[in-house]
Parts: sequence; structure tokens; C-alpha cells
Amino acid sequence: MEAPRKKWHVRWLRMWLISFCVWIPLSSYFGFVIYVWQRDSGAPTQFFPILTKQLILYAIAAVLSPLVYFLGRRFPLAQEKWMKHAALHLVACLLFAWTSAVYRISVLPVKDVMSNVPSSHLTLIWRFFVSYTMDLSIFVYWPIVGLAQIAIFRQRSREREVRAVELQAQLAEAQLRALKMQVQPHFFFNTLHSISSLMHTDVHAADKMISRLSDLLRMSLESADTQECPLWQEMEFLDKYLQIEQIRFSDRLSISLAIDPDARDAAVPTMILQPLVENAVRHGVSKRTAGGIIRIRASRENGWLHLAVEDNGPGFSPAQESAGGGLGLRNTRERLEKLYGAQQSFSVQKASEGGVEVRLRLPFTQQLQAASFPAEMEPVNRKN
Repeated sequence: MEAPRKKWHVRWLRMWLISFCVWIPLSSYFGFVIYVWQRDSGAPTQFFPILTKQLILYAIAAVLSPLVYFLGRRFPLAQEKWMKHAALHLVACLLFAWTSAVYRISVLPVKDVMSNVPSSHLTLIWRFFVSYTMDLSIFVYWPIVGLAQIAIFRQRSREREVRAVELQAQLAEAQLRALKMQVQPHFFFNTLHSISSLMHTDVHAADKMISRLSDLLRMSLESADTQECPLWQEMEFLDKYLQIEQIRFSDRLSISLAIDPDARDAAVPTMILQPLVENAVRHGVSKRTAGGIIRIRASRENGWLHLAVEDNGPGFSPAQESAGGGLGLRNTRERLEKLYGAQQSFSVQKASEGGVEVRLRLPFTQQLQAASFPAEMEPVNRKN
């Protein structure tokens, strides 16, 4: 409880400091004006007594101004209760003005303030109170309340901007989660279909696929709440997937890896490579009776991470090209746009051996975790 009190006191001390820094120059200015006016009128006068008197007179305004500002913030005029708040400010304005007037009379006789007004003492006091109340209301109280309303408007504008940014971030996060969740069921259903087919022809192979699928499910659940992971972790997940596909295709599937060791700790979107490799398997390797090869490359260059997945299949049909290459490619493109905006590139082109090559370029950021690739996926060029 002590910390909030300290902050509260600091805030009020700062407000009073600002108030005195404003009113002291103003009182000095008015003292100088009065001195010049009395000197030009021929009356005997001294500057420092006049300045001291003005500083004393305006001290009450310096003390009360932060209270007025607090009332302006506490009871704003731009809400549904503005009429009630305006009535409250009218009462507070009179109290502020009359308190200041009483203070001024206590330190300076009224006859000195309005010595040129020929009237009785009571009438003189009444006129002084009325004129002083009007002056303080117009030039002090309501301008301070106006400043408080401006501060409220700016604070609410900043809060709306922060809230809009937070909502936009939440929306982007929800969209990324939805895109990521599209990948997982698509892949798992395909794997289950492969297991179902093998159950009638090769039970041992189907059992191995179920074991690998269990590993993939575990890894997928562990990364469910993360949008990025180190490249080595992504390659570990991809290795489990490729083991399933190699059980399915046997010697018809070959994998070539060219992974730059300097890129292994780079941050990449979780499960970004798996749909690309799955796309190469479905539309590349599976279309060739003699099987095919999938090449996966990763390199670091001038602050960028370059990823590529290439197959030597027949390539896309005209219908697939017009559709954007299917769910996997569309999903990958959208995820990259959501995560990196314009700081990324995604391209699909014809490979050198007639298949499809997908290239990704991401800003290189290094993950804090560090680990080596599993033995099955050593970062060197080789064919399995």
C-alpha cells in the first residue's frame, strides 16, 4: 500500500510544481506592468514591494490550480452526465473565486485594490468580489477545466489507438492459429488414410507409421501455442513426417538436404516446411512410377533466411496453377504475410528438372534455443 501513496504524492507535487512555474512568471509580469503604470502616472513607487505583493496575491491561484485541474479530470464535460458536472463546476468555480478573493482581501485592503472607486466600504467589497469572481472564472478556472478536457481527450485517443493495435494483434493471432490448424488436420487425415491402406498389405509398416504419427502428434501439441520455432526444431518435425512418407513410398522417395549450419537456429514459422514437402510428395513423387527426389535447402545470406523445397515431378497442371497450387501453398503464403508483412517473399516456379520449386525468403532472427539436428537429418547434402 505504500507504493501507491508515494506515487499519489509525487503526482500532486509535480502538479503544484508546474502550477507555481506558471503563476510565478505571470505574477512577475503583472507586477512589472503595475510598476510601469504607477511610474508613468507620477506616483511614487518601488518595484520590489510591488513584485512581492503580486507574488503573494497569486500564490493562492498557484495552490488551487491543481485542485481545479483534478476536478476537471474527475468530472469531465464530455460524458452523459455533463449537465450535472457543469453545475458542479459552477459551484466549484464560485468557491475557487471567492476563496481567492477572501485571501486577497486578507493580504491587501480593498481600498488599495479599488481606491479609485468612490463608494462605501460594503459596496466596494461587493464590487470587488463580483469583478474578481468574473476575472478568475473567465481567465483561470474555466481555462484550467478546458485543459483538463483536452488531456482527457488525448488520453482516450491514445487508449483507443492502443486498443485498436491490441485488437488487430489479437485478430492476426487468431487468423494465424486458424491457418496453422488448417495444416494439421489436412496432414493427419492423409496420414491416417495411408495407415488404413497399409493395414491390409503390410501390418508392420502400418505399425511403424502409427508410432511416427504418435511422435508427430506429441510434437504438434507441444508447439500448439507458438507461431515460430528454430529451424532445427522444424527439421526435426519434418524428419518424423518424412519417415512416414518413406515407409509409404519405400525406395521411390529420395530426400536431399542442403542445410547451412549457420541457419539452424533461425526462427521460422512452425510447420512451414511440412505442407510444402507434402505438396511435393503428392504432386511430384507420387506422380512418377519410378519415384522421385525432394530437395530441401536452407541458407543464410545478408540478414535473410532462404528456404527452398524442390521436386522433380511433372509440375502443376494448368488448373492447379490457376488455383494457386492448392491449400498448402495458399496457407503458407497467407501465414508469411500475416507474420512478416512485406518483409518476406514467396515464389513458386518451375524446377530445373521439370517439377516445382517453392522459395521462401524471411528476415533472419536467431532463436535463443540451441540444439543440433537429429542423426537422421544431419545438415549435409545427402540422399536417403
